[in-house]
Amino acid sequence: MTNIETDTDAKFWAKVDKTDTCWVWTGATNMGYGQFTTESHPKRVRVPAQAYSFEIAGGVLEPGQRVMQTCGNKLCVHPAHLSAGTQADYDRWSPENTAKRFWARVSQQVEGCWEWQGRRMAKSPYGQTTYKSKPINAHRLAWILTHGAIPEGLVICHRCDNPPCCRPDHLFTGTHAENTADMIAKQRNHTPPSGITHPAARFSADQVRALRARYDAGGVSTHELADEYGASSMAVWRVVTRKSYLDVE
Repeated sequence: MTNIETDTDAKFWAKVDKTDTCWVWTGATNMGYGQFTTESHPKRVRVPAQAYSFEIAGGVLEPGQRVMQTCGNKLCVHPAHLSAGTQADYDRWSPENTAKRFWARVSQQVEGCWEWQGRRMAKSPYGQTTYKSKPINAHRLAWILTHGAIPEGLVICHRCDNPPCCRPDHLFTGTHAENTADMIAKQRNHTPPSGITHPAARFSADQVRALRARYDAGGVSTHELADEYGASSMAVWRVVTRKSYLDVE
């Protein structure tokens, strides 16, 4: 096969519905996968639709490899969603096996959120896992397994505002701008209290200014100031070096 479109190629693409995400095969299928007839005479020859698309797009299969859909959609023939892999790769990352491993780690309640039970991101409550050897947020993979590839430029948002939730009907797509607008509308954009506004603040604004003025003038150590104010020397050091109470000028 070549990259020059032939009559056979044209017949192939005539059976493909090119959506904004996957390019869906609409012709014959076998075991849920697309099948394309490349020859009818003297004998009918059928090949996997994804393999035909992969090859006419310039892809090369090494011995023992087969074409896999990275989007998890068996009927997708979008060249950007296809890759070469071994049978072992296919067995591990097939839609059925991926879904089985994933949902086994989700607490699926009758009502309410379905929370991810695996690893969470280091500095956020979002669940994280791997998909085709790459890290991915758990709720994003939940969407992919349920609906297919995420449209380019869109993010997956939570109706429930619960980051570890993977329940499909609690998720929806939106742009970054729409996600920000949703966050503001639900008043989730407030900066956590810090400095003198924090409930556990040790010093008042006047005390912070006094500590800094005295330390900047010299002749006194953070240990001496700490003893005077009944605080730890580390807390005082953070105040006078402007590493804490940044809201006080």
